[in-house]
Amino acid sequence: MTERVGQKLGNYRLMQSLGQGSVAEVYLGEHMQHAKLAALKVWHKQLSSEEMQRFQSEAERLALLDHPHIIHILEYGVTDNFPFVVMDYASEKSLRQRFSRGMQLSLATIVPIARQLADALAYVHNKDIVHGDIKPENMLTGPRNEVLLSDFSMTSIAQSSHAQKSLDTVNIVAYMAPEQLQGQPDKASDQYALAVVIYEWLSGKLPFYGSFIEVATQHLIVPPAPLHRTVPTVLPAAEEAVLRALEKNPRKRFKGVREFVDVLEEAQQSERKSTFAMGGNAPLPTEKSDRATSNTRISSMNVLSSDSFNKYWHVIAFYDIEIQRNPHDAMSYSERGDAYYMLEEYERAILDYNYALALDSKCIPAYSNRGLAYSHLEAYKQAIADFTRAIELDANEVSTYYNRGNAYALLEDYKQAIADYDSTLRRDEKHAFAYYNRGNAYARCQNYEQAITDYTRAIAIDSTYLMAYCNRGRIHSQLKNYELAIVDFTRAIELDPHLSWTFSSRGEAYCRIKEYKKAIDDLDRAIELDSEDVNAYSNRGLARFNLREYEQAISDYTRAIELDAKDAWSYNNRGLSYYYQKEYERAIQDCSKAIELNALFGCAYDNRGTIYLAMNNLEQARSDILTGWKLTPTHISHGWSVEWSAMCLARPDVRMAERLEVLAQIDSEDYIAYVCRGVALWIRGDFEGALQQLERAISLEMKEDAYFWKGIVCASMGRDDEAASALKQAIAWGVPVLLQVPLNWLKEDRPEFYEQYIALLL
Repeated sequence: MTERVGQKLGNYRLMQSLGQGSVAEVYLGEHMQHAKLAALKVWHKQLSSEEMQRFQSEAERLALLDHPHIIHILEYGVTDNFPFVVMDYASEKSLRQRFSRGMQLSLATIVPIARQLADALAYVHNKDIVHGDIKPENMLTGPRNEVLLSDFSMTSIAQSSHAQKSLDTVNIVAYMAPEQLQGQPDKASDQYALAVVIYEWLSGKLPFYGSFIEVATQHLIVPPAPLHRTVPTVLPAAEEAVLRALEKNPRKRFKGVREFVDVLEEAQQSERKSTFAMGGNAPLPTEKSDRATSNTRISSMNVLSSDSFNKYWHVIAFYDIEIQRNPHDAMSYSERGDAYYMLEEYERAILDYNYALALDSKCIPAYSNRGLAYSHLEAYKQAIADFTRAIELDANEVSTYYNRGNAYALLEDYKQAIADYDSTLRRDEKHAFAYYNRGNAYARCQNYEQAITDYTRAIAIDSTYLMAYCNRGRIHSQLKNYELAIVDFTRAIELDPHLSWTFSSRGEAYCRIKEYKKAIDDLDRAIELDSEDVNAYSNRGLARFNLREYEQAISDYTRAIELDAKDAWSYNNRGLSYYYQKEYERAIQDCSKAIELNALFGCAYDNRGTIYLAMNNLEQARSDILTGWKLTPTHISHGWSVEWSAMCLARPDVRMAERLEVLAQIDSEDYIAYVCRGVALWIRGDFEGALQQLERAISLEMKEDAYFWKGIVCASMGRDDEAASALKQAIAWGVPVLLQVPLNWLKEDRPEFYEQYIALLL
């Protein structure tokens, strides 16, 4: 091999070697005029004149490719009969470096990558170009974490004797379709190769191993082992898609590579509908979610193709014959049980596993798979018993601990679940799914810091672990670390921009930090992706409410109620929106409905009390406000409603100031805490201090409470124009008449000011 550092090729000077193989060397080069960096691939073999013409023709076609997921060819040429191409330089790692051999990836990680590769391949296939060398080494990572396809095969070189000799490596033949091995590469060959890559990512193993001849022969005649043997968590729909793309006959594969990835994506979408479910690539449950689904195999017969369905029945027929021939073969019963299992015939599968174990009480696969079948039937105790027996027979099988841990988690026995995940991780410290599910278990135990640690470890193993980012974001939100939550949801959106609830969750986090316009942008996108996302409508209503877009807020809450008639929060918030529209009867009806749905709903009582104040019903208002405060004594705004209404019954004294100061201690950085401290200081005669506190409140939220009391304080200080402006704003925003009693104090204390400014407002 020639050392070329320092040489010139075309317009580039070779600066350093980036690597070499049996076919070519790759160098980092710099453009001699523009100083732009590029990667230069230089073949070892000199070309004949005929080969040179073919190379020029093929390189010219490839140089015309322009796609965001394909490495661009900048130049190409031949120097001393050695061909070379100049390509965009991708400084980041290849996917082989990013996902080392043996690593198992979640479907949520794989699908966004496969989608980008499918788009690139569909683009070249439409131009009648076959890549011919799909493998992780030829998939690079761009500066924005996008996937870039590189190293298109050039038949003028690949067909030479030297290149054929170089094919005698498992790394190359491992991804080759049968027809490509027979010298007839086709567009379907790229689909086959991509399916091999995805098979490897899902299982951590290639479908075939051995020498070149052994692997090539297996590609030609041996079906790959079912994925669920290695990865019990794999979705049947995903497994079926991969195995179909690995059909020996190209005509039996998908019509195109995009169709293949579409089926994978549909499988992923069916899996992720259950928020916060068990498993390697599903999310943690929300407070409203049903029982989490089994970690083992989330099967869905409606996505099995008719070919796949028939295949399993053919397998069953085959073992029927085998069992007739040898009724004492335990493995035949176990294998037939696997086929029934794939068809979701779990009871029949269990029956076959029972027969297998009656013949061989140490048949580990029968125990493990019967445990999986029991898990699907939600018979988790029986599942645990089977996994335990399998562990007794083989204490080193990682997946059995993992599966038993998930069964314990589904029984809500999180202590035992965590112990099993610990056992899994002692045997496989890079088991990202175990970290993820242990994080879920810690989260359900409200051990949020440990949950975050485990999600972080899962991400360290797989930096594209979508649901680990999602769940860590959820925990950050629960801990009110909204900025950190937004970072996590943003990363999740980068990994999969088609997932509704990540936009919805980020939108909610933006609401919490009062960035309402950003929240609305996210929630618009969430609703675009899922028109039945109740939380997205509810949160968008909240953002619009805070922007005082009350009619639009009412529309969103109404849609949320249509989707979930028991959504007490949406009734409550719609009622408050009607209140600001001065539609008091409707407002009362909605808050009353919220209380009917949840008799302990303190906010609904407090809001209904505020509405009764606007309707001049002081008795009912005080009753509701006091009930709201009693139900939620840690909710500072409810306590403030009680104290403000009390001030309207008698002018405040020092004891009122003391109560307000105690109230502010509930959440010292809350908007209402600053209002309470401001009013307390005003009562004590410290007008400057009071004004500072109220200005701080206004900087947090522009609401009527702070403006009203700012007006009172400014009037006490003789800052009349400022006082009048603040009071005008507060009244316009809807301070109930019964809470405007402090204005009467100004009538007594400063009659000229009252007549000149306040009387006009009222």
